[in-house]
Amino acid sequence: MKELPLFVIILALAMLCGYIAIFVFSIYNSRYSLEAFLKDITACTNEHNFSLLLLKDSHGRFLLKKDKRWKTYLFPYSRTKDDDILGIKTFAKETLNLSPIEILSIKEEDFTKRSVSANMTKTYHHIFYNCSFEAEQLPKKDSFKINGTKYKWFSFDDMKLDKDLWLKNSENIVFVETHF
Repeated sequence: MKELPLFVIILALAMLCGYIAIFVFSIYNSRYSLEAFLKDITACTNEHNFSLLLLKDSHGRFLLKKDKRWKTYLFPYSRTKDDDILGIKTFAKETLNLSPIEILSIKEEDFTKRSVSANMTKTYHHIFYNCSFEAEQLPKKDSFKINGTKYKWFSFDDMKLDKDLWLKNSENIVFVETHF
């Protein structure tokens, strides 16, 4: 077997040392710390449990809220609580001034999707609460504000035509359309 010339070995070692130096320098100057890396890993594996409130008007439209973090309309939601039926009733009362509400049906589903707010893929466990309420408790307009939050009534066709809403939340829309 033929030996490599000395200059080829020196050149390869110099390139390897240069690559290692660039790598170490880029890590040293990075704002992405080991703690942030570990936080991202654990955020992907944490449970993301949310309870979604499904409120339908007499025209078959669902109430959606403008979410600041997702920058689109979503079904009203809260983090799932241990006593979630009480939690969703409290949520409806505190955020929409709806009391009483009657829970008609409950369904659960897992979705793996990109979180717009966290800019990463997460698995969400959603509990959907299909609820009835007294219509006079909410304003008669198509869109309105309650406690500083904007709400709007959407039919399934409206949801599908809103490109941003559909892009960020199509799996929930399809699930609700199929099961409720």
